[in-house]
Amino acid sequence: MKILKRFLFIGLTILLLVLTGATAILSYTYESRAGLADKGFSYQDDEFKKQEIYIFLKGKEYVFKRQWGKAREMLYMYIKRYQSGRLRDEALYWLAQCLNKISKEQVDKNKVIELKEQAVRELDLLIQQFPKSVWLDDAQELRIEIAGELALIGKTEYKKIIQQIYETQEKTETDLKLIALNSLIELEPEAAIPFLKKIIETDKDPQVRKKVVLLLGKKYTHGVITILEDISKKDSDREVREEASYWLDQIIIRSIPVSLIYYVFSAKLTDASEFKRIPEKKMNIFTLPRGKPGDEERAKKEINTLFNNKLLDLTRQSSGRADILMTIFDYSVSHKISGFRLQFLKEGFEKDFDHISGKVLFYDLVDNKNYYASYSVGNKNEKLLAMRNGDQVVLMFLQFESELEPGPAEEEPGKEPIYSSEFSNVLGCRVLSARQSWGRGEYGADPLDFGQAKAEIPDKKGKWVLKGYIMLVKKERRFIARKAVLFNPEGKTVVRADEIIVPVDNPSQYKTIGEKNN
Repeated sequence: MKILKRFLFIGLTILLLVLTGATAILSYTYESRAGLADKGFSYQDDEFKKQEIYIFLKGKEYVFKRQWGKAREMLYMYIKRYQSGRLRDEALYWLAQCLNKISKEQVDKNKVIELKEQAVRELDLLIQQFPKSVWLDDAQELRIEIAGELALIGKTEYKKIIQQIYETQEKTETDLKLIALNSLIELEPEAAIPFLKKIIETDKDPQVRKKVVLLLGKKYTHGVITILEDISKKDSDREVREEASYWLDQIIIRSIPVSLIYYVFSAKLTDASEFKRIPEKKMNIFTLPRGKPGDEERAKKEINTLFNNKLLDLTRQSSGRADILMTIFDYSVSHKISGFRLQFLKEGFEKDFDHISGKVLFYDLVDNKNYYASYSVGNKNEKLLAMRNGDQVVLMFLQFESELEPGPAEEEPGKEPIYSSEFSNVLGCRVLSARQSWGRGEYGADPLDFGQAKAEIPDKKGKWVLKGYIMLVKKERRFIARKAVLFNPEGKTVVRADEIIVPVDNPSQYKTIGEKNN
């Protein structure tokens, strides 16, 4: 079905390129087009057909540019103008998408509800009028998603749509059930967790129960341990029990208030007599005494001392906290540096109150060879991993940080750090970073680690300000800040927390982990 849609879109795009040769089309206003019928033009006229395709594809163009207001205007024009249009079903679908996207930009709750309800009406029209449309499945999925969101913001009559899905036990409805679940996780934990628990207890489909377990484990830290323990022991399906056990372990791991700080450096070794310290094409591991966590300059000094100051152009290429991505987002951290791809592996990763251990892979992009290093860092030691290719050296510095002990990462009360770098447009936001140096290609990285930073996140009422150790996950369009504080547009402190997750598109919908008192 999706392949068919892709071919249809490519064909229509080619047609648009042909049609745009008739430049007169571009000068038509909606009113002038509407008057064509009064001047003797019928639906079958070629010019009328060209206009139909042009208006529709212009709307699609705005959709793909994420210009939702302009897209809505063009799609409305198409639907009103072409009551029997050949692309009317798809136009209804994209119009509903536009209305839903625009609703997410609104601050006024009544406006949000109005736009979402209008989107549902457009989808209902598509489903009723075009029961054989290739867009039917997409329309049903979007309808479920929006209905779930409406139910969550107080329009309880829309719960019927979700309930109808859960009441059926037909296997063909499994996918729709899974889609409906996605809207539930937008609830605050105190509302979402009981609902998800009820689904676990009542839904007979193991695929649905497994998805609920994933949501509980991936989205929440507090309030779900007892539920997952119960599922891991009592659920009738083995895979559901195993999923619960896995996420139970992940929650316990990420609840431990320690982090794995890493720096990746590139350098040139200027003295051949030092080559034997790092045999070429071999993983080299050095143990260093532990110092103050989060101090990049100290890390550079330690490395230079180790190599008798024979390193030239010691440059940090990347840095961050590896455990955050591995334990919350469930994937490995990976960087490409000087002919190697460096990757923290989830397999074997362990985190405790006094140490963090695991494995790092250095993959040689030229020779296609893997080099593994096991590491264990704690409150008494640090690790330096090194690979050499000729006189070029790649170095990874690993350090243990605990929130249970004091360290320079804590800001002095009332003291603003010195921001050395400014990013004026990061997904529409302004970010000031205290980082003094940036590696090649790091600006385009995803996620992007700003270190200690301040992010200004605009919405309709003004700018929210997020301060802390900030990382941007571009694909998910959200900031993640540790040891953070969030201010609303009035300048008032909204929350302080060990970790705050702030959506770029709607900062008021922030989430916290390990919340502290304001």
